[in-house]
This record gives sequence, structure tokens and C-alpha cells, in this order.
Amino acid sequence: MLIALIALACTPDEKDTAVLDSAEEVDYPAVHECAEVVLEFDGNDPPRVGDLWTIWLNCDGTVLMGASRIAVDPVEAATLDENELTWALAGEATIDMQTGQTKGSRTVTVQE
Repeated sequence: MLIALIALACTPDEKDTAVLDSAEEVDYPAVHECAEVVLEFDGNDPPRVGDLWTIWLNCDGTVLMGASRIAVDPVEAATLDENELTWALAGEATIDMQTGQTKGSRTVTVQE
């Protein structure tokens, strides 16, 4: 009897095994687009060579979480450890950051 109860409990119902008809349309939720994307930082402004900045993206005032891609141009301008930049070169640099599908950038002038 115990085996019969386990078999009934483990049997998938029809909705679990249903396959969508190829002609059937799926209503996916709309992707939220930010009205304002800001690359925020915690650190001295303007930065000096040797200063550390922690950076993150804000979408309409909300911090974006998740995997991020960060690039600095020129590459020599800073060293990168996760979302922390240590400024290594004086002059103008651009930070580009992407979290999920949201992208932001900031141009910075680093002082000696």
C-alpha cells in the first residue's frame, strides 16, 4: 500500500507534462528599461593616483545586483578587483560597466 501511495504522489499531472503548441503564443513579462542609469562610486572625487573606488550601477535609483562586466579605457588607468578600481595613471579615463542588460559609463579625470 505504501508503494501505491508513493507512486500516486510521484505521478505528474497533465499540466506538468503539457507541451506548448508551436502556434501558441507565450506572453513574456516586459523588460524594464531604466529612465536613468548612473555609474555610482565610493571614493575621492576627483580621484588621485593610488585612490580606490568601489563602483556599481543604479537604475532609476535602485542598485543593480548580479554579475557585472567592467572595462576601463585606457586599460593602464586602473587596476580592477571585482568592483573595486585602484587608479594607477593620471589623466582622463572612461569606466564602462554592465550588470545584466543594463549599461552605464562615467568619464573621470585622475589627478597626480
